[in-house]
Amino acid sequence: MFKKFLKFNFKYKFQLPKHNKIIIFDKEGAQDIKNYILNSMKEHSVYDANTIIVYLNIKFIITLIKNLLTKHAKNTPLLKRLYLNYIKTEIQFINPRIVITYNDDNIIYHNLIKLFPKISFMAIQNGLREKFIRERVQHEINHDYLYCFGYNDKKNNILTNWKVKNTCPIGSLRAGIALSKFKSSNKKYDLCLISEYESRK
Repeated sequence: MFKKFLKFNFKYKFQLPKHNKIIIFDKEGAQDIKNYILNSMKEHSVYDANTIIVYLNIKFIITLIKNLLTKHAKNTPLLKRLYLNYIKTEIQFINPRIVITYNDDNIIYHNLIKLFPKISFMAIQNGLREKFIRERVQHEINHDYLYCFGYNDKKNNILTNWKVKNTCPIGSLRAGIALSKFKSSNKKYDLCLISEYESRK
């Protein structure tokens, strides 16, 4: 966790986090969510998971200390516990109704769901979730709403014991965006094959 902290970008602010109705969690796919899901909705912000904003504000610091004294994540390593509670404190001040993400297997996102039962957490499936990929995910998966590719994903979630309160098979967001852009093009071929990436070590 300490090595991960060294990779973060750090910014400093005296003001408290600005209130917003919707948080887009992380930059991955944020522009697509803005353009094709939220459209003209203005009260949203993007939470950059690679940047830590250090709030030099007494109200923020007191709230953070209170959060650190709660039972949540008491058995986790100190740095991880500090990081989770720091994000928790930020979100408390932002006070959103919805947190939406394109990082549907992000460990921080799934930890936050347990901390905010009154906020709706919505994830959009980003890529295949076949057996060999699911086996790489060691942390607990919790979804309030999961917008997945299809009914096979819904079935696989049950088999894998991934906890999903509401599953919505909608297909691929990015495939839908591509179709909306190229539907008027003259198609030379009926089928295009795209090779998979090489498996990781």
